[in-house]
Amino acid sequence: MSSVRLVAERQIPASGVLCMALAHNEMNRVEDFLRHYRSLSVVHFLILDDNSTDGTAEYLRTQSDVTLFAPQGTTYREHKVVWRSDILDAHASGRWVVVPDLDELFVYPHCDFRRIDALAAHLDCEGAEAMFTPMVEMYADAPLNRVVYQPGQSMLAAFPFFDAGGYRLVRPRYKQLKMFPTPALDMYGGPRERMFYDFSSKRIRGPRGWAIRRFANLGRSLVPSPLERAGNTLARFALSGKAPRPPLVMSKIGLLKWRKGLRFSGGPHAVSEPMTLSAIWGALLHFKFMDLPGEVAYRAMRRQHAGGSKHYKKLEARGGFDRSAVYEGSRRYASWRDLLACNLLRSADSWDAAGETAGRGKAKVA
Repeated sequence: MSSVRLVAERQIPASGVLCMALAHNEMNRVEDFLRHYRSLSVVHFLILDDNSTDGTAEYLRTQSDVTLFAPQGTTYREHKVVWRSDILDAHASGRWVVVPDLDELFVYPHCDFRRIDALAAHLDCEGAEAMFTPMVEMYADAPLNRVVYQPGQSMLAAFPFFDAGGYRLVRPRYKQLKMFPTPALDMYGGPRERMFYDFSSKRIRGPRGWAIRRFANLGRSLVPSPLERAGNTLARFALSGKAPRPPLVMSKIGLLKWRKGLRFSGGPHAVSEPMTLSAIWGALLHFKFMDLPGEVAYRAMRRQHAGGSKHYKKLEARGGFDRSAVYEGSRRYASWRDLLACNLLRSADSWDAAGETAGRGKAKVA
């Protein structure tokens, strides 16, 4: 693995679901991150620390279920795709792996009672190789520039609200889809788009608005028919010149069965080969608003993200961090069922039946 080097090697269990993530200055949230995935019964973590200066790497070295890596003459901007692929090729080939960032908590139907390895086994029986995973941004009922979180605290307890609507599923550009064919649709929307780009597809009227509601709604199939593919093109046309630029993709392939040679599109938003997606959706609760003003300033300065951190520069120039993200369309998260009610999660009858059986008489997963 020329792009990374081992820092702390641990014994990786021969079976069970793995978690692979990249970390940079995550000390304020790493404890809750590990606690959450351990509660889902993830058996081991493969984490690359990208030159943290806040003690993240030192903390991860002390964790007996974390194999720790560091860059080897490489940078996040140019090599994050290679980092993930090199680590997963070496340690996760043929294994189910969840691939969040450290500010993302993976949830799925019946996650309060059913372990993630049971989910992976169900996906195997389903013939699926990957899971489509909306990113649901979580926020507090407080101004964005107010500190409401302390390290070690539950991120979800501090940031319990999410946008219940305003999302859309849209086909990627043809060039992107040719290089990264899974998934066939990306999700867009959420509070950053609403607050900092002042965009809502609901404001688009007439034929364009009809096309967006008809062909970009969250009830869409991720395996579009020929007619739906024509609708995808119509929806893209209806949004052209209206949707935010650069676009904020709010979906990932959050859980997949890794095979050697796969590549992500940047982050795990798309993969380089056709993969059969499960009928079930997971979701990544995304805690982007933990310290948004500080993160925006730091990432704009660091210039390691897409387009020289173009998105973060735009947010920094726009300002307005003295506002709360809560609005009339906000909903408080109590369980995965809240996401299901908003079409941000999907389940299947067979998984539901097994989940209800598992839930009877069992204690709730932490």
